This record gives sequence, structure tokens and C-alpha cells, in this order.
Amino acid sequence: MHSVVDIAICRKPALQARGEQQTVRALAHALRDHLLCQRLACDPTDLDFGESEHGKPILVYPAGWHFNLSHSHGAIAVAVANDPLGIDLEYAQRQANWSAIAKRQFCEQENVQLDASPAGLRNARTVQLWTAKEAWVKASGVGVVGMDRAPTLAWRGASWQLETDHCDTLQQFRLWDDMLLSVHVLKTTKPQLRWHEFAAQEDEGVWSFDALAQAKVESLQHQDGIS
Repeated sequence: MHSVVDIAICRKPALQARGEQQTVRALAHALRDHLLCQRLACDPTDLDFGESEHGKPILVYPAGWHFNLSHSHGAIAVAVANDPLGIDLEYAQRQANWSAIAKRQFCEQENVQLDASPAGLRNARTVQLWTAKEAWVKASGVGVVGMDRAPTLAWRGASWQLETDHCDTLQQFRLWDDMLLSVHVLKTTKPQLRWHEFAAQEDEGVWSFDALAQAKVESLQHQDGIS
């Protein structure tokens, strides 16, 4: 039986400003609780959170479930599954010294592939690789200092992928045309992903969510390229 991963996404462009980070975190935690309660058929007061030995947020009760969340550029993603997982969401045009980051964080084989990228695509592919590595870090719970232990990835088509015989699953997606999301599930292959997009409203510090008809998600696994 394949693992089932529920992924909730939400976007509030007004929250892109740096001064809105506290509000973004509150919204992310509210979306996390909303998705957990949907999946586990429980009330928010039933949820009990803690931390792993390396500081990764975990669900203590109900037991046997895993979650992860990420937010960037006013967008939020939350994933829930019964297998350990990690997700990372990044703005595709995020500005950074990606060349230096790649040399410091990625292995030689990955840097060779980045250097061979067509003109104008290197930074986009570096951002995409960063999300993949971050997703593994968050799934494993080792922290960014353990990124050098992440599996080596290969660029195929329009995404970074694990070796074909790897026991984990890595999938990459484009959301709303300008966001990149990586989903890494440990020790399972071919999980079923169920997408849920929500509109969020806040009233006196309390967030509520309305389900939208169709999530704006595009898989990058079987395309010929990414711009």
C-alpha cells in the first residue's frame, strides 16, 4: 500500500514584506493545524507538539503521524503523512549568491551539472536543487549542518532526482507559476500526493480557511526543461 501525503497550500501576497514574518508563521501554524485535523479527524485541542532530539517539530499526539511546513514570499505549504517527510518552498527568482552557495553546499557531481546548465538557467536550477536538499534535511531532521550527508541528485528533464533504486521519494513542483516546492518522503516509493489549496481569512488573530476548487500545481518530473 502506497503512502498518502496530503499537501495544503495557501498564498497571501500582502505578507511578502519582512515585517510580516510573525503573521506568516501564525498563518503557517494555523494551516498546519487545519490540515492535521482534516487528515486525523480530530480537534485542534487534541494536537500535542514537541521536538525531536535535533529540534525538528514533531506531532506527539496523535502518535504515528508526521508533518512539515515551509513558507516563502507570502506562500505557505504544509504536508502531512504517516511516513517521515520534509518539504521546502522557495520563490523561483530568489536573489542570493547562488554560485557561492552551490560550491559550499553541493557535491562535485551536482556542481558539474549546474555548470553545464544552459545560459540563463543556472540560478533557477540552483534554487531548485537547494529546495531538494532542504527537503531532505527537514525530512531527516539532521539540520542544515548535515546537508553534506544528503543523497547526490541528478538533473533529468526538468527536475533534480534521486538514483532510480533509491528507497526514498523526491518530487518537485511549480506552484502559482513562480514558486518551487520539493517534497522528500523517507523510506517509501511512489507515495500518493493529494493537493489542497485554501484561501485564508484572518479575524482578530484567528485564521479560517476556504477550500479552492483546484490547486495551482504543476509537476516538474516529466518535462523537458525549466526556465
